[in-house]
Amino acid sequence: MPLVQNTITESIPGSGTVRLAMDFGNLSEILAGDLVESVSISIAARLPGAPNLTVVADTTLITGGYLASALFTGGKINTYYVTWTPTLVSGQVLPPRTGTLILQ
Repeated sequence: MPLVQNTITESIPGSGTVRLAMDFGNLSEILAGDLVESVSISIAARLPGAPNLTVVADTTLITGGYLASALFTGGKINTYYVTWTPTLVSGQVLPPRTGTLILQ
């Protein structure tokens, strides 16, 4: 079951960029000392047929070994579900978490 960590609302749909972050700091693996090395990000729109919301190339950051963030651009009025799947330094892939980005 995905856990919605945060919601960001952008008032001018599709213009510019917005940074969305996902915090993995409360996971037992992180608390035990492992760190997030990378994340894969997938995006799904609530309303089908909406223009794509995309991750701006080379903007994904891992801060402190537990906080992942990326810049997003594009899209139109819609709710987008951004799923983050972290891979730890140890190589373990953790279950994904989902955040919400609302363009209105």
